[in-house]
Amino acid sequence: MPSRPSKLLGPGLAALLIAAPFSVFAQASAPASAPEDAAALMVRAQAAIDAASGMFRAGDFEGALDPLREAETLASAANDPALATVRFNIARCLEELGRPAEAVAAFERYLELPDETHRKERAWAAIRALEPRAFGTLQVSCRPAGVRLVANGLEPSPVLCPWQRARVAPGRYTLEAQAPGYAPTTREVEVKLGPPTFVDLELLAFPVERVVAAEGVAPAAEAGRGPWPWILAGAGVAALAGGAFLTTSALDARDSAETLPPGSARDTQVDNYELDERLSWGAYGLGAGALSAGLVWLFVPASTEAR
Repeated sequence: MPSRPSKLLGPGLAALLIAAPFSVFAQASAPASAPEDAAALMVRAQAAIDAASGMFRAGDFEGALDPLREAETLASAANDPALATVRFNIARCLEELGRPAEAVAAFERYLELPDETHRKERAWAAIRALEPRAFGTLQVSCRPAGVRLVANGLEPSPVLCPWQRARVAPGRYTLEAQAPGYAPTTREVEVKLGPPTFVDLELLAFPVERVVAAEGVAPAAEAGRGPWPWILAGAGVAALAGGAFLTTSALDARDSAETLPPGSARDTQVDNYELDERLSWGAYGLGAGALSAGLVWLFVPASTEAR
């Protein structure tokens, strides 16, 4: 029995580590028809197993690894069914040494081979227990959806967000997120053992007017105005000029009426004065309105129009 009991293996440890390899190798080396070179490999592998078993019983799990790995190489070369048991015992040593990531990898190498059901179940239970001690989980959400995400050190090529990766080795990683029309963002995250690490990346939209102006192109809203603000402002100036002309004409008619004696000619000039005066005020009002509207339309910001 080992010097300290395993929490997961139970009382059958000695039989599993010692008796199983012995019996398997003994049965495998029994047939006389086995090739001589394979038999020699099995003998050497058995010697390595014996050495590893003694070290395991003494609690020297680190020392047991070297002969077990030698036995793994020899059993693999001999195509011996004991290879599964050797790999299982390598994983057990790593588990006892508190090297969870290596133990998980070793148990998974063992699971690639056929073996007894109870030992397979023991390996799966060990993996489930070791994973939280060996790895973390990273979960990334992005706004807007469909962001292109570069997870440096975790993915060889860009992925779409939202994205999740289990079995992440603890450490710091850099995430880069990009999307058309949005400013790219970079975030450094630290993944720890145990519970998942959650990251929410929100990309900010580029200001469209500033981007287009920086490229030397008129914004779409201003391009859609066309010449109409200028035409409206020009019409306002023309109306104001017409109002000034009518004012001058009205003053001339008034002066002429004052020089004439009472009669039809004087009445006509008075009528002309009153008409021109009314028309001038209308022209002023129309011109001022058109000019103001044209200037406002021309210079108001596109974002204000949209609101």
